[in-house]
Amino acid sequence: MKLLSAVALKVDTAPKPEAPPPAEAAPLPAKIVFVNRVDTYFGRILAQFFGRVASPTLSSANADSADPVAEKELLDLSFLESDSKVSLYKVFGTYRLQHSLDPHEPTKRPTKVPVAYGLCPADNYAHMYRMMSAVDICLFHIADHNEENQLLEDSIKVLDIAFRVLKETKTPKTFVLVSTTMTWAETKFFSKYAVKPELFPMDPQLVDKETEAILEFETTKTEQEMNIEAFGFYEDEFRRRKAHPSFRQHLEFERQFMTLNDKAEAASVAYVVAAGIIYGYGENLFHWLFKEAWSNGQDVSLLNDGSVHIPTIHARDLCQVILNVCLEPPRNKYLIAVDEGRPTLRDITEATSQALSEGGVKETSADELLMEKTINRVEYDTLTSDVRMEPTTVADMKSRWLARNGFVQSVSRLIEEYKILRNLHPLRIAIYGPPFSGKTTLARALAKDYRLPLIDVKELTETGVASLEVAVKQREDGSDGDVVAKAAEAQQVLDGITMSRAQNMGRIGDHYVMRFVKEMLDTVQCKNKGFVLDGYPESYSSAKELFEVKHGSSNETEKMEAVTSTVDHFLVPEIVFALEAPEEFLRNRMLGKPIPQSKGEPPIEVQVVQRFAEYNVIMADAEDSVLTYFDELEVPWTPIDVTRDSSDTMEHSRQTAVKRVGRPRNYPLSKPEKLQLYRGEAERRILQADAVALQQKFRTNLEDMERDRRKKQWQEDLDRIAKASQVASKSLPIPTRQYLMTFVFPLLTDALTACEAARPSDPLDFLAEYLLQNSKPLYLERRVPFKEMTAQARRKYQRKTSPREKKDGDLSGNDIHSR
Repeated sequence: MKLLSAVALKVDTAPKPEAPPPAEAAPLPAKIVFVNRVDTYFGRILAQFFGRVASPTLSSANADSADPVAEKELLDLSFLESDSKVSLYKVFGTYRLQHSLDPHEPTKRPTKVPVAYGLCPADNYAHMYRMMSAVDICLFHIADHNEENQLLEDSIKVLDIAFRVLKETKTPKTFVLVSTTMTWAETKFFSKYAVKPELFPMDPQLVDKETEAILEFETTKTEQEMNIEAFGFYEDEFRRRKAHPSFRQHLEFERQFMTLNDKAEAASVAYVVAAGIIYGYGENLFHWLFKEAWSNGQDVSLLNDGSVHIPTIHARDLCQVILNVCLEPPRNKYLIAVDEGRPTLRDITEATSQALSEGGVKETSADELLMEKTINRVEYDTLTSDVRMEPTTVADMKSRWLARNGFVQSVSRLIEEYKILRNLHPLRIAIYGPPFSGKTTLARALAKDYRLPLIDVKELTETGVASLEVAVKQREDGSDGDVVAKAAEAQQVLDGITMSRAQNMGRIGDHYVMRFVKEMLDTVQCKNKGFVLDGYPESYSSAKELFEVKHGSSNETEKMEAVTSTVDHFLVPEIVFALEAPEEFLRNRMLGKPIPQSKGEPPIEVQVVQRFAEYNVIMADAEDSVLTYFDELEVPWTPIDVTRDSSDTMEHSRQTAVKRVGRPRNYPLSKPEKLQLYRGEAERRILQADAVALQQKFRTNLEDMERDRRKKQWQEDLDRIAKASQVASKSLPIPTRQYLMTFVFPLLTDALTACEAARPSDPLDFLAEYLLQNSKPLYLERRVPFKEMTAQARRKYQRKTSPREKKDGDLSGNDIHSR
């Protein structure tokens, strides 16, 4: 680097007009860096940081600098997402295969690290040995170890490989271990306050007496009020450090790592950086705190009383410290890397709550948080240990600090990083369209899919009125002055709403609706997650009043007040849908649906006419349309053709809207939530299958009962006909009955039986056809003319008839034919 500077600053004062221009300095060859476990939180950040280092020079600028270029670089998060263009380092690393929550899904690799030239599994020791033999810098980190990622176990195996590499290759390498300050958690102070002897240039015995005198005199004062500062541990005390019982393996690993310096034959050097709790870039150990504040919007849980001091450092600042160690190796082999914030856990919790929630905190026991699995055991041990550290070497390094003043002072920047890297920016959607076009149906579907608050004017008005009534009731119960004042204001608003309903035929005035909508948009849920506006505001003027903030400035000389307004881009919807359909189509679709009508409401036909009349009045002037307002703000709106939806759930419109919105800006479902969802889906399918089976069984029983009823009725009809025929036959003369039973009833019975089996649509025609096809007249059998056959049959029958039967009143053959 000195050679580079000399080449860059070299100025030739001698006049040499014929000499060629100096050649540009050749770029330095890229060094190879090995990062253990790039799939962890800090491992990924460390790998991508080294993969984006483009300059070997160091700068002492920090985030508070007035240089806009430096500020822009500090805010740039591109190194966490994009590929490396030019870098001084080629990054290699290891990863551990991720096991899916679903046992049916295969094991998969972690998310791609763009800047990595090569990765190998953490259990492929042969590949890891070849990789470490070729590298120049080996970076270990165990600061973000927990019970799940097995980071410490993998680091121990990699360290064994490092010892083998140094023994066999004997090439100089730089080893850096990022450890945790929890290896100091059980270290004892010499006194209540660890005082550096350099601050008191006098006899050591007098130092103790003077310190005791100060402490005795200032017993009633807090640490902030005392002239003497409560110092923490320093780097030169690392030999007497004692770890927390849960971090004793970390301490042992530090000591083994420091023995790399004993390999003098390899000319290698090893550094241990004891880092505070790493924060920033999406959060890791503080993630549960951010998630609770972002999700709940209420009081954030404070672990115990929050009085412990938490050493912290931003992830990028820690990466910069490691880069400094590699570029300008320090004299000390053990470094403490913390910022200058020195906050307590209460300070961190309150700052997070104020930035993401309503600002309140509630003290919660550790048992409750552990039982709810809000935090794990490692997080509990870390957040309940009072560890105070004082950096010396790191404080003097030339580096651009991103958060030198600590967590609390940089919380706004941390919130922005958290939302960007976790994809949690608010999603604001608005849906507009003519009456009965399905705005509410689509709004409810999108609110459910993206888990967003739904702003329905009708429901919001009812909820607002109910909350005002509750506030008025609290005054009657007797409370303090603030509650009484709020109750009086609520009563005044309720009186205005009652008067507005009386004047507008039961409808609330627009300014009251606007009040409720603004209160909803001002909630933490809408600010963090976003919202879905269901058809509101309806006009240009209403949109201007809702989405713009007015600023007033008084002019004392002219006694006038100038009012200006600016658009609040944190309220304006970024995605707007306009449902489109002909009025006739919507009328016919609405009138064709069976809609239950409430008591006191006009008929649905009258409601349809009124709603369309109001909508046409609003849309008569195109300049007063709410879509015109979004056009002026350059907010694009997407038209959706409702006529293509044939289902009541508007599936086509929903798919169009989801395609336009994209993936949700929300947390993915956790393992318990997924299990609950799978369980609910399975129960729903089982209930649906049972309902279908029960319905099918019920339908089958109905059909069987109907068949039995018809069969019974048919049998009863047959029995009744047979009985009637029997009664009628008894009343006929015997010869006539004999004639019918012989020549008519057999064939007719067969015809009726066949008709009952076939059940034709025209039974009489069926009977006629059946009789014609199955009867065999005598004149067809003997092939004689009909007249002759009839006469012959008449004579034959007359000869067979006895005189006695005629006396009984029986009919002769002539009588039969005549009848």
